[in-house]
This record gives sequence, structure tokens and C-alpha cells, in this order.
Amino acid sequence: MTLREAVERLVAALAPEEVWLFGSWARGEAGPDSDVDLLVVVPYEGDPKELTLRGYRVLRGRGFPLDLLVYPRALVEQRLGEGSLLLREIFREGRCLYARGSGKVA
Repeated sequence: MTLREAVERLVAALAPEEVWLFGSWARGEAGPDSDVDLLVVVPYEGDPKELTLRGYRVLRGRGFPLDLLVYPRALVEQRLGEGSLLLREIFREGRCLYARGSGKVA
């Protein structure tokens, strides 16, 4: 499975607003042991742990190491308001691979 295929599966299963690539892959610094870091922002409420597990299930058998976060939009906004360094870094340095309405997966 390619990263593009993984994002397409997440979009089909979770109907997110956005999918962000962050970390070493987004910075162009990934090595052979680097995992792929993804943030999936969904427009509905839910427990982030359960949503993230659902995302991992969708990507079972992907063939690459993955660190996945699935957060409701309201939680993202709350944590940004609280000064979350991780989320600020994701939105500053990350790459948006999917945005609802664009119709495209990067």
C-alpha cells in the first residue's frame, strides 16, 4: 500500500476534513527506519483513541510503520487554544495531503 492509497482509505472510512503528514517525512528527512506520521481531522465528535484505532484497522496490512492520530475538529481547536506545541508544529511544518472540498489527495 502506498501513502496515497492509505490516505484514500482513511478518507473513505473516516470522512475527514483534513489529513496532514508531519514529522520526518514532511520535512524530507525520513530515513529507512522512519515511521509515517499522520493527523486526521474529523468533523464529528468521538473519543480520539477509538477513532485512531478505527483508522489503524482501515490501514491494516499497509506495509510501513505508522504513527496515526485521529482528532475531532473541536479537540484540535481546543488544544490549539491551549497552546499545543505538537499541533502548532503539524500545521506550521506539515503537509496537507487531503482537504475536504478540494477533491484531491496529494
